[in-house]
Amino acid sequence: FWVSYDADLELVKERTMEIAAASEYVLENFETDFWVMDLSKDSVECWVAGWVNSPGNAWLFRSQLRMDIAIELRKLGVKTHMLHVNETGAQSGKPVTRKKAARKKT
Repeated sequence: FWVSYDADLELVKERTMEIAAASEYVLENFETDFWVMDLSKDSVECWVAGWVNSPGNAWLFRSQLRMDIAIELRKLGVKTHMLHVNETGAQSGKPVTRKKAARKKT
């Protein structure tokens, strides 16, 4: 997941690791991990990991973790990566909108 450079990374790390550790799918004897994977020009890419005991539980863990992290980041007011590209290809902070072409009557 990505967060804004304005985000408090220590708080993001603390809360996301708590969320991962609290998951019913994570093995109790293994610690969860948090990494900053990339520093792009627009955001910080973060990863959270935990050990599970089966591929099926890995899918369930990822789904639960993503949902819980998204909810928590919203509660904390942490801005995530939001980049939109307009029709000319220039970057902007606004979503792309398309104007409908006028139809010719025949």
